[in-house]
Amino acid sequence: MGPVVSLRATIQGGVIRLVARAFRACFRSQTPPGYHRHGPISDGPTHEPPYRLERVAAIDDGSLTWRGEHDAGLVQMHLLEFVENSVDFQHFAAIHGRLRLPWTEIPVPGMTIHHEATWRRDETQKHVCWFGNEATLEFRGKQIKRSGAHADVRLDGPGSIIRFDFALSRGRGRVVLYQNHTPVAPLTQHVRFRWFSGPNVPKPLASFIVGNWVSQWRQDIGIWERKIYRKNPMLTRGDGPIHQLRRWYAQFYPERGSKDARAS
Repeated sequence: MGPVVSLRATIQGGVIRLVARAFRACFRSQTPPGYHRHGPISDGPTHEPPYRLERVAAIDDGSLTWRGEHDAGLVQMHLLEFVENSVDFQHFAAIHGRLRLPWTEIPVPGMTIHHEATWRRDETQKHVCWFGNEATLEFRGKQIKRSGAHADVRLDGPGSIIRFDFALSRGRGRVVLYQNHTPVAPLTQHVRFRWFSGPNVPKPLASFIVGNWVSQWRQDIGIWERKIYRKNPMLTRGDGPIHQLRRWYAQFYPERGSKDARAS
């Protein structure tokens, strides 16, 4: 997954700046118990991160094995963009409503995706929030029974580490996907994906599922790269809990951060 920040961050001049030392997370397919191993990048003193990534037992015990990885390169966006995207429920139909060929932006004629999204703060870990999505396929407006999947998405900290847990319909298996945003410059993230699945989800099927997500994710990039921050966005009744998310996210700003950012 490359360098992974310890997830203590501050905002200076509207840009997240990492103030703790970076840690490297290594994901291994041959030795599941070591799928994330932390070690300091620099030779100097390091600070203990305020929290650690949750381990996935099924990866540790070998039930889920490494299936692939994808380096998506650099994206010009603020870390907050992906997190706030999870509560923008209204955009799912408009931006992510068409099924696309995995790993491409080519739409599949007649095929659409219906999304039912939720968001919540974790009850015990204040640095964690959860996004849920029930996605089902439709052909020419008619739902295809048992065609979709449910995703529980765990977001750790200010948006550097996201873990997707896909449960396929009909109990057909499980895919765990890590999406990593590594800040490399102001408003620039290096985005990488790495995924695992069980024996009942072969590598081609896992790649199909992840590739479909990456295709949908790419639809947001052009929006993120052109957005500006609005302290008080105009929302409609059907919009998601954007203000609640911003209050949760405020914990990652420094105590001396801007009053506008924390008040939001």
